[in-house]
Amino acid sequence: MIKDNSDDKSYSQQEALELVKQYENVRKNNQNYFFEHESLEDIIDFYEENSQWDKAYEAANFAAAQHPGSATFLAKKAQFLFEQKKFTPALALIEQALLLSPTDMDALVLQADIYNQLGNHARALQILKSARLFADREDKSDIYIVASDVYESWGKPEKAYACAKKALRLCPESEMAQMRYDYIAIETGHFKESIQIQNKLINANPYSHLAWYHLGNAWFGLERYRKAINAYEYAVAINETFIPAHRDLGEAWFELGNYARAKQYYLETQKLGETDDELVYSMGLCDLYMDNYTDAEHSFGHAIELNPAHTDAYYQLSECLKLKHEYAAALKKCKIALHFEPKNDTYLYAVADLSCLLGDYEAGLLYFLEAIHANKEEPVYWLKAAAVYFQLEQYHEGEEILEMAISKFPHRADLCYLLAAFIYERGKKQSAYLYLSRALQIDKDGIELFLSLMPHLAADPNIQLLIDLSNLTDN
Repeated sequence: MIKDNSDDKSYSQQEALELVKQYENVRKNNQNYFFEHESLEDIIDFYEENSQWDKAYEAANFAAAQHPGSATFLAKKAQFLFEQKKFTPALALIEQALLLSPTDMDALVLQADIYNQLGNHARALQILKSARLFADREDKSDIYIVASDVYESWGKPEKAYACAKKALRLCPESEMAQMRYDYIAIETGHFKESIQIQNKLINANPYSHLAWYHLGNAWFGLERYRKAINAYEYAVAINETFIPAHRDLGEAWFELGNYARAKQYYLETQKLGETDDELVYSMGLCDLYMDNYTDAEHSFGHAIELNPAHTDAYYQLSECLKLKHEYAAALKKCKIALHFEPKNDTYLYAVADLSCLLGDYEAGLLYFLEAIHANKEEPVYWLKAAAVYFQLEQYHEGEEILEMAISKFPHRADLCYLLAAFIYERGKKQSAYLYLSRALQIDKDGIELFLSLMPHLAADPNIQLLIDLSNLTDN
């Protein structure tokens, strides 16, 4: 983690541009020209600020060649390699840099980062612990931030949280420390303590948009959405262009079921310059829940354009088409979602249902059975599979799957009602009466389902007797 020293530059923007042109001419014409150390730092910074990473790396190589004793340029080269995930060569360079400057804080932190990425968490923490011995308050805060990241990578979230809290306590004005603490507080569920900490930060600096925003995140985590909205609104009032607060205002209103307000804030987020597949997808959900199917289709389609592998967008687009009774088009979209996630039980169930709506019960049955295999804990899948078995006149298989389902979900009255209806039709009246009696004991209001399936059974005096007995029991 190399610090940004842009505030300490010796050159104006125009001077830096001229310096870069001079450097590029020297490289282009293969001239022998020696640049001062500070000039080369500014050249590298210029390329970084303009996201010209390849040129920045080339400049760092050139700088290291001209100043072979510079730990700064070796560390720069190591940083670029680290960002390219070339951890082993990055480590070799940073260790060379530390031989030249053993107490360089940025180099030590980067060395720890590299060991962390290599999975040597203990070594990374050892380096950070040694670095704390000669670090000032701000550097110690940065060290605890990196230690928090190491502990998180190591699968020790509570220690990650403790380090983030120490970083924030050491340097409460540090935006990096504030953001790290907020992130790990959310990950570990320390919402109540986060509320206390954010309130202290707000008392110290009432105009800290980050503290208000993080307070909103803590209330959001506790599902206190109106309090979250209040905090987010303060953050927006302080910093009108702070995109995360606008976006999370949308999320909070969405959770409250106010889809119109949610969409309003999503649109504001978009106007501020942030557009991604998840944002557009969220707008689509708002339209879907407001029955604006055409707008929803457009948003889901746009989300797919931004991310062709956005499976939920394909699924929800399929749902829109299904609501418009365009079953063939809906099935096509849902199968794309299923292609990306072939074991997703929601998608399997949707494909099964659409197949049946199109009259392809054999295919529907196969997908319902796959849905059960993917998630055996959803009773509706068993119910639907049984219904299709009966539709296909495969009565034995239908009875068998319902019996298994009832064994697994003994308190589901709908399963008992369905089995009672179908075995009655197969002439197994005594067994049907038993299942019907059991269903009535669980939920007597479910008799409407039973009679809607087989209305003529209302004339059976034994069935009427069971219904009357269940009513007497209630009284």
